[in-house]
Amino acid sequence: MDLRLFKDVIAVIRAEQERRASLLDGVDPDFALDHWHFIDQPFLNQLCLMLLVTLRHQVERELVGLAARAGHGSEEISVDQYRKNLNEFRNLNRQGWEQIEKTLELQSSKKYNLIQSLRHLANVYKHEPSTKPDYRLIASLELPTEVNFAPLPESDALWGRSR
Repeated sequence: MDLRLFKDVIAVIRAEQERRASLLDGVDPDFALDHWHFIDQPFLNQLCLMLLVTLRHQVERELVGLAARAGHGSEEISVDQYRKNLNEFRNLNRQGWEQIEKTLELQSSKKYNLIQSLRHLANVYKHEPSTKPDYRLIASLELPTEVNFAPLPESDALWGRSR
């Protein structure tokens, strides 16, 4: 996905946030607060989560492509070898990520924890029916593990940590 598209989606989310906030102007403050907290904010958070999941998958595609080109020192690889490597990395299961991490030496990167946090966030959002964060996501965000967090779209603590 092109970076411009991500920026455009963020602009749409911000515009929707402003639109929804403006609809609550002049409304009973108690109603407005409840409506914002229980309807508008979770909806906007869902949009952000979908964008983050998309970002995670884009990062994943980029890493697979980099891993297919890496590990050959300074020698060039042929297009056929690149395609072969790419197919091998694409068809790897969960243990395959360990091979990609090793090939790219991701653990030594300062941004690796962010990549891991995105992976945990995407997995919780896609696979956890309650969308409550699991231990791995909480630990990767360096949040207290003894706290019982709300589901991702509703958790002020998680959203406060990510901003």
